[in-house]
Amino acid sequence: NGMGFWIKSPLNSAGTNVITFMGEAVDSATQTVNIVSGLQMRCYVFSSPIGIQETHYYQDGATTNASYTLADQIIVWTGSSYQPYGLKGSGLWYPCKNAAQWLGQPASNTLDVSQGFWYTARKPFVSTETNRYLGNLRN
Repeated sequence: NGMGFWIKSPLNSAGTNVITFMGEAVDSATQTVNIVSGLQMRCYVFSSPIGIQETHYYQDGATTNASYTLADQIIVWTGSSYQPYGLKGSGLWYPCKNAAQWLGQPASNTLDVSQGFWYTARKPFVSTETNRYLGNLRN
């Protein structure tokens, strides 16, 4: 488990900057993360993208509900606004900015490498993700 931090730009900043983080690929079969009740910053624990429907939160005890206001949520920044996804009893994530989205199609987006997102948990649980690319790291 890593550490998170905020980067604050000066108020009168005129330009944009590129910030690069470097590290090594995780060489273990699984990674376990404690999910606490409430809002927290998360990202997929391995150096690869993952489809939102492929995450293990549902299997590991995330809260589902017929109402998106009572279900666990993943909240992703789209570049211009936040898009929340709620977890239905089927174990699938659905867009849930409003009731119309919630009644629509399941989410099909991918969480990119190191893409942070907000996670709202209704109760604590332990999530264990499997390293999908481990075989690519071995000789």
